[in-house]
Parts: sequence; structure tokens; C-alpha cells
Amino acid sequence: MSSKSYWHLPRSLGTLTGMTTDWLQCQGLISIRDQWMKAHGYT
Repeated sequence: MSSKSYWHLPRSLGTLTGMTTDWLQCQGLISIRDQWMKAHGYT
């Protein structure tokens, strides 16, 4: 719950501390950045 508009919520303190990259990986989500790098031969 926040009084901020939806486009400001990703930069809120609660989101930044609760939804870290490690947490997202544990949830089974893939990294778009990693997929892009693999597709363009950077890995």
C-alpha cells in the first residue's frame, strides 16, 4: 500500500529491500539481462 503512483513503486524502499535480485532468482524468475547477454554472445 502506497500513496505513490504505480510507476514510482519499483523505486520505493520497501521494494528495493524486499525484492532483491537473489530473492527474485529464488522465486524461479530468470534475468532478462542475462538472457539478452547470452543471445548477443557476451557470456
